Amino acid sequence: ACGNLAEETLCAVCADERRTAGQVCVVENVPDLAAIERSGAYRGRYHVLHGRLSPIRGVGPEQLYLGPLLARLAAGEVEELILALSNDVEGEATCHYLTERLPP
Repeated sequence: ACGNLAEETLCAVCADERRTAGQVCVVENVPDLAAIERSGAYRGRYHVLHGRLSPIRGVGPEQLYLGPLLARLAAGEVEELILALSNDVEGEATCHYLTERLPP
């Protein structure tokens, strides 16, 4: 599961066979996914974290939707990972956290 809003097991993006399955764009929230989709420039799949790391606000890895993403990475399903997170300290910390957990 990608973390996008869905009424079925798969969201509309993941269910679309025409999308590039091995390309995953990581975003913070569903509105970020919607903004990228409106551009029409990206044809891969997504993973929504539902936030970003923020120790000051008490948001650690446990509060983010990371498990399924790390499982997809470990299973070798992802060929290209795009980190489309905020360009601030919290976004950078989240990117660093994720890159540290990428499989070799």
